Amino acid sequence: MNPRLTSSLFALLRLALHIDTTVAGKVLSEDDWNLLFHFAIKHNIVALVADGIVHLPESQRPPRKVWLRFCAEQARVEARFNSQQQALSELLRFFQQQGVPTMLLKGSTLAACYPRPSHRESVDIDTYHFGEYRNADRLISQTFDISIGNDAHHHTKYLFKGSMVEDHYDFVNIHTPRSNRQYEALLKSLAKESKEVKFSGYPVCVATPTFNALFLVRHLAGHFVAGQITVRDLCDWRMFLNSYADQVDWQYVTRIYHQYNMYQFVGALQGIIEDGLSQSPIQGLPRTSDTDLQNKIQHDILNGSEVEPDFEAEDIRRIAWKVRRFKSNSWKYPIVYSDSLASIIISSLLSHLSKPKSIIHKV
Repeated sequence: MNPRLTSSLFALLRLALHIDTTVAGKVLSEDDWNLLFHFAIKHNIVALVADGIVHLPESQRPPRKVWLRFCAEQARVEARFNSQQQALSELLRFFQQQGVPTMLLKGSTLAACYPRPSHRESVDIDTYHFGEYRNADRLISQTFDISIGNDAHHHTKYLFKGSMVEDHYDFVNIHTPRSNRQYEALLKSLAKESKEVKFSGYPVCVATPTFNALFLVRHLAGHFVAGQITVRDLCDWRMFLNSYADQVDWQYVTRIYHQYNMYQFVGALQGIIEDGLSQSPIQGLPRTSDTDLQNKIQHDILNGSEVEPDFEAEDIRRIAWKVRRFKSNSWKYPIVYSDSLASIIISSLLSHLSKPKSIIHKV
């Protein structure tokens, strides 16, 4: 995406997220709006961009046929959100009846940080059962005759009432990199401090802001090295900080960032959201002074470093693409992990061998 469109994108997101009321003074062509539309679809922010467009004067809005495409996609996002909320309500009722403790992760809790939660696009529902995932999956499978997928390294997966559920038994993949084993132990310890709230009248646990400051960044780091961070992820981090920054133990959290060598990555993210999404500096939270690194990371998020292949088949071609992707993304590992690149390569190979289907999966 060119700098002019990038500037317009961030301006629209600031309007949508109620960060800024200043309307961007740029008139985009129909081609520009089409590019912005397809970019927003890819980055899971189409409903948010549409919210921003509403604040523009008529002279700066997209042509009617483009605007109708935004509206249709926004309606799709809202419908999926409502469907997920209904499925989640039924899921929590079932687990309450079965006496299975449940924690919500990521999307289900982050959406609440947005001005319009239904416009924060979510692909699935993420749960954690405090070590009882086998029992939870067994009950779901037997009661609803649902097939449970077990091809991922830290969660199972199943379709419930039309919504995909990822049931985490670990918060991160403990097989690679190796430092994730210690990081997982840290997260499981902090998870014990979660608090119980009500969702649609049913009990559910939510993690502390300190837990999420560590979990969300490590989760982002894993997607970053695979070239899969979206602008929605930047919005998530920005809105999380907007809602919870004053409740995070930043002295402890930043010490962990340094210990696990994530401080350069976090500092660059902070620079991006301070510049693009008007995030105020947070005392103790690092912001990089390396503008070249910040720009490189932002360019990677916006444009990608290794384009996803356009073939659908999961075969040897995807393996070759994954090797190319790993090579092109090798510069990222030293700024997000404390492990050596050699250690990461070995642990990654062993990790894939433990779940052979992961070798040719799209992710």
